[in-house]
Amino acid sequence: MTNFQWPHITITGLPGGLSASPWVITIELLLFAYFLVVNVIDFALIVVAMRRLPGFIKLGQADTLRSATLQYATPISIILPAYNEEEHILAVVQSLSNVHYADYEIIVVNDGSNDSTLDILRNAYDLIPIPQARYQRFETEAVRCMYRSTKLANLRVIDKDNGGKGDALNAGLNEARYPLFFAADGDSIYTPDVLEQMVQPFLQDSTTVGCGAGLRILNGSDRSGPTPVQRKLPRSLIVRFQIVEYLRAALTSRFGWAPLNGIMSISGACALWKKDVVIDAGGYATNTVWEDAEMTVRVHHYMRATRQPYAITFVPAGVCWTTVPETFKELAKQRISWHRHISEAISRHRNMLFRSRAGVVGWFALPTYVFNEWLAPLWLLLGLGFVVIAGVLGILSWQAQLALLTMVFALTVLKMAMAFLLDEVSYRTYGMRDVWALFIAAMLEQIGYRQLQAIWNLTGMLQFYFKRPIRGRTDGIAGPADPPYQPAKPVRQPS
Repeated sequence: MTNFQWPHITITGLPGGLSASPWVITIELLLFAYFLVVNVIDFALIVVAMRRLPGFIKLGQADTLRSATLQYATPISIILPAYNEEEHILAVVQSLSNVHYADYEIIVVNDGSNDSTLDILRNAYDLIPIPQARYQRFETEAVRCMYRSTKLANLRVIDKDNGGKGDALNAGLNEARYPLFFAADGDSIYTPDVLEQMVQPFLQDSTTVGCGAGLRILNGSDRSGPTPVQRKLPRSLIVRFQIVEYLRAALTSRFGWAPLNGIMSISGACALWKKDVVIDAGGYATNTVWEDAEMTVRVHHYMRATRQPYAITFVPAGVCWTTVPETFKELAKQRISWHRHISEAISRHRNMLFRSRAGVVGWFALPTYVFNEWLAPLWLLLGLGFVVIAGVLGILSWQAQLALLTMVFALTVLKMAMAFLLDEVSYRTYGMRDVWALFIAAMLEQIGYRQLQAIWNLTGMLQFYFKRPIRGRTDGIAGPADPPYQPAKPVRQPS
């Protein structure tokens, strides 16, 4: 019997040629095509972000005009869900009470904490029980008691059974009095100008329905003043990796998608929404692991389906300082749940893909979200598996792999340079020594960290498809067989 041999071809035009079997070359070309598409989109968004940033900076420098305009800005309800936040709750509420804004209220929702979160609030702000409102827009887990503060006039506290962050936000919406609401987080600190910055798009464009903002890393920062300051980089390499990720996501991705009205996720730690739109869209999902991406895509879906003009935008100002994981165990848990939530959002709104009324969202932004974000771990792990198997079989084109690896590192350096340039032009967060340290972190994350993240992300996808329990809950959680979201026509309640 004749031994089988792989057919080989030679690609000319490269030093020495590339000798490999056709199927190997086909797979390598597919991997390269994916890499090329992802980076073309990334660089296009960076260019858009760089063109928009000078106008944003100019607006932010017009302090006198902004202060005069803000006297007439729409009042805002701040909704702060809190679950077992005894360590951070006072600092968070204190930062929100120091916000510079004409008219706003703070609604803390204690979501069934089993630590001393409620007791700390009760003692610090002299909470007293008040009657509950009768009209409820959304059904939520049982509300045990409503409180108001005798020390801070605009502070109320809802104490309820645990139902997750989406349920807590819905409970806050039931009590919110103002047309705009700000969704906050229990482990983040907010700058005094957070609402001033984020309300600007609503003042400039009456069709604005949602706005996100830049996030900064709270770990290792100096919190002695009203605004945290990161005087030096945290020593933890895990935290540095996340600083790099936040820079890329905020200044070069979301800020770039905003003028295209294609932002797919406004962070749940820092989101300003028009209340009526969120209510008409059905409120927050309560059977998902997180709520922010699903709500963002849901508003897109609702506004497109009902043919209403709208804008979901982003301000790159670093007005929210959030705590990030410092151990691989904590980081794994976070990233698994994040990718599970991406799966939830895409599955629930799959009926918006390539539909006639879906516009830029359904034809470009959401497909890009599927291709670049959701499927990224599959592409990376399949590519890695291919390299290992082909290398063992001795049919790998090492020249092509070396060229691709060189290109990956070169483009990583270029993207990080642009991200740092945007940050330097706008906020000057980091000195040159820190910038070089973060450049090194951006290089190191390509080896090991990115692959580990892909495994975590794939785990999140599998948890969604097999409907693994969420916070101990096994019934009524989101899964791939669930029917997609169907927007309802807006029904306005009589005023």
